[in-house]
Order: sequence, then structure tokens, then C-alpha cells
Amino acid sequence: MKVAEFEKKVWDLDGVRVVIRAATSEKVADYTNKNAVNKGTSVTEYLTKRIGPLIDPYTAVVVGGAGNVVNGKTLINSVRESYKKDNK
Repeated sequence: MKVAEFEKKVWDLDGVRVVIRAATSEKVADYTNKNAVNKGTSVTEYLTKRIGPLIDPYTAVVVGGAGNVVNGKTLINSVRESYKKDNK
């Protein structure tokens, strides 16, 4: 699937904005997860275990509600909440 499609699928399922550092037309593996990532997962763990293996050799970052790259120690739940806070 194309990078842009992958990013959209991640947003739709996980509720997290992931930006892959590759052209949007590049191909990566399909995002076939059926359940959203657990809210207690750290951003580092999320990128390393869930996203990274599917987008190799590319890298990705998680972007918070203020448009900032989120620290790896931040929990997914906090990232999700940041979109709600910054869009009021």
C-alpha cells in the first residue's frame, strides 16, 4: 500500500497521526491490524513494534495535536487526548 494510504489507515484505526519519512507514493506493507493500539503503549514501543516492521526501510514519527513530534516516552492515550485539546 502507498505511504499516504498507510498513514490514513493508522489514523482511522489507532487515532494517532503517524508521518512516515518517505514520499507519499512509496510502497510499504499493508496495515492489517484489526484492533486499535492499547492506550498504555508508549510512542517508542508503538513505532518499534507495530509500525516499524511494516515500513522498513523508512522511519516514522508520531505528531501530536499541536503539530509537534511526540516524545517517545509519551503514552498513546496522551497523544490521542492532545488532538482533542488542541482542536477545541
